Amino acid sequence: MLGMFLMLLAVLVAPTLELARRGYRVIGVDVHEEMLEVAREKAAKEGLDVKFVRCDARELGFVEEFDAVTMFFSSLPYMTTYEDLMRLLRGVYRALRPGGVLVADEPNPLAFAYRLGRKEGPTVWDVEHGDEKLVIIDWREFEDVNAIVHFKRVVMMLKPDGTSRTYSMHDRLRLYTAHELKTAAKEAGFSHVRIYGDFKLSDEEPRNANRLFLVARK
Repeated sequence: MLGMFLMLLAVLVAPTLELARRGYRVIGVDVHEEMLEVAREKAAKEGLDVKFVRCDARELGFVEEFDAVTMFFSSLPYMTTYEDLMRLLRGVYRALRPGGVLVADEPNPLAFAYRLGRKEGPTVWDVEHGDEKLVIIDWREFEDVNAIVHFKRVVMMLKPDGTSRTYSMHDRLRLYTAHELKTAAKEAGFSHVRIYGDFKLSDEEPRNANRLFLVARK
């Protein structure tokens, strides 16, 4: 059996299931029970042994020690205050075994503000996953200069038999700069912290990247 992963706020379940397919032991955590129900259905359909738990990421209390903790698809911004971010990072630090790794990503607030200033209004996109098609409508707007963002999303899940399910959300998020993420991770106790821009391995500060990737090792 391969290593043990903890995936936080696993609203999009594809990475969680893919790790399980590859033999990893995985626990997926999300605060939205309806999203966890969808994840459980998908795992059961494939016969995958994945545990999904409803939990606030700021209140981690697992007794297991994980090889890695991941927060993908803009989960970090749900920590809307620096105090929330520190509670999360300290909980992750406790949950990791020595040498364990945290990997998380989020939009770069500088690039996000630039794109939002150039194009206002909703974004509509779709994606196919297995036998389902997702139609997604997104709306984003800044609340103030502290990089607080209102993120509104409607997701329609269309099945081949014509049935559908629709979910809506309105979340208040905060985007952190590369410096803020690095400072918080070090303050939480991580000794090796790097911030990458997009998917480029570089020592340069990722000022112009669309997304920031935090990699921190205990």
